[in-house]
Amino acid sequence: MDRCIALFLPVVSLLLVIGAFACQPRRVYEPLPLPPRTSFQVEGAGALVIELVKIEKRPLAAQELIPGTAQGVRWEYTLRFKGASKGVTISRLKMTIIGHLGEIKSEERPFSFHLDPGDEADLTFTPVLSTSLKDRPEPLAGVHQLLLEGKEDQGNDLRISIRVPLE
Repeated sequence: MDRCIALFLPVVSLLLVIGAFACQPRRVYEPLPLPPRTSFQVEGAGALVIELVKIEKRPLAAQELIPGTAQGVRWEYTLRFKGASKGVTISRLKMTIIGHLGEIKSEERPFSFHLDPGDEADLTFTPVLSTSLKDRPEPLAGVHQLLLEGKEDQGNDLRISIRVPLE
């Protein structure tokens, strides 16, 4: 009898724990307000001038969609970097796509980019947003955030934050 109780108690305890989790209400994720998308933003560039010179948007073709998605949009934009009195070297890049539910995708990698004083260079980026909802009522939108880390030629650390609205 004691052996039956010893075997029975852990099973009942496990069922109670599983039942407690199963009875928890499902979390409904309310869309978060997107970060301000009214304008292109740059912070921490110092003497470096960064401009958004071109942005284009197009729907993804069926063969471009990843499995499980019904529709998507690709943006292609170009940033123009102009060196002022100091040259800069960027060694690290973190790209984050932020949508209605928060951070969607983030990628961090080494990045080799140097700009001499007085020079200018264009860099192109192609963020993508997609959804599994075939009849999404509102258009796909978000913010592409770039974090560039490196040094000025004088050795000072450089940390530039760029936010590009995806509308």
